[in-house]
Amino acid sequence: MAALCRQAPRHIVAPAPKVKAAGLTPFAHADYAPGRRFYFLDHDRIEFEIVSYAPRAG
Repeated sequence: MAALCRQAPRHIVAPAPKVKAAGLTPFAHADYAPGRRFYFLDHDRIEFEIVSYAPRAG
């Protein structure tokens, strides 16, 4: 899992501040097929995954 924890890909960063503002902690930012993603746990410890399937630039 440590290999997946790196800087958040550009297109998926926008929701992360909203997650943080809700008092939650985004983790495991990754960029691999089929898209860029990060995860967070809600206040009940339920895991959510945020994924962007937007085409990669370049």
